[in-house]
Amino acid sequence: MLKRELKTLYSIGYYGPIILLTVLILIIIKTELTNLRTVTNHIPYIILMNVFTSELNGVLKRIIKQPRPKNPIKINKHDMRHSKSYGMPSGHAQLVVTNLVYLSLFAKNNIITTLSSCIALLTLYQRYVFRMHTLSQLACGSIVGYIIGYIFFKAYLCIFKKEAESNKNKTN
Repeated sequence: MLKRELKTLYSIGYYGPIILLTVLILIIIKTELTNLRTVTNHIPYIILMNVFTSELNGVLKRIIKQPRPKNPIKINKHDMRHSKSYGMPSGHAQLVVTNLVYLSLFAKNNIITTLSSCIALLTLYQRYVFRMHTLSQLACGSIVGYIIGYIFFKAYLCIFKKEAESNKNKTN
C-alpha cells in the first residue's frame, strides 16, 4: 500500500509543471470570467511564458552542458527519452517555479500558494530522489524559473492592466 502511495506522490511531482499550469489557467478563467477578452489574451500569454521557459531551458542546457547524475531512476517512458539530455538547469524545477511564482502573484491567495508550493516541492524532491538532477541543477532551475515568473507577471501588469484601463476609458 505504501509503495503505491509513494508512486502517486512521485507522479504528482513528475507532472507538477503541468498541474500548476492547469491550476493557473483555471484560476485565470475563474478570476477574469466577466471579461472574455482578458481571458482570451491571458491564457495564450501564460502558454507563451511556459514555451519561453522550456526553450530557454534547452538553450541553457546546451550552453552549460552539465551531465545529469549517474544511475537515474526513470518514473515513466518520457523520463527515458529526456534523461539523455544535459541536466543543468532542471527543466522541471524551472517550469514548476515559473508557474508557482506567477500563480502566487496572480491569485494572492495563501491556500492556493501553499498547495501549489507543496506540488512544486514534490517536483523538486522527485527529481532529486530519482537522481534526475543534482541539488545545484534544481537550485539553478528554481532561480531561473523564479526570475521568469516574476518578469512575466510584471509584464502582464504593464500590458494587460493598461489595456483594461484603456478599454474602461473608451466606454466612459
